[in-house]
Amino acid sequence: THFDNVPVKPQRVYEEMNKAFGRDVCYVTTIGLSQIAAAQMLHVFKDRHWINCGQAGPLGWTIPAALG
Repeated sequence: THFDNVPVKPQRVYEEMNKAFGRDVCYVTTIGLSQIAAAQMLHVFKDRHWINCGQAGPLGWTIPAALG
């Protein structure tokens, strides 16, 4: 399904991410609605390629976690 509305809907962003990134992509997400939507719409093909901070909500966790 294409989401061609203006302004751009989050569904369209996730659709384009699925097209742009390969099967080796690793996603690191923060808490909230963005994490819930991403978990539903992004394609993850490998173990340990979807990393989120859980339910504790630690602000500032995502970027250091992505860097390793």
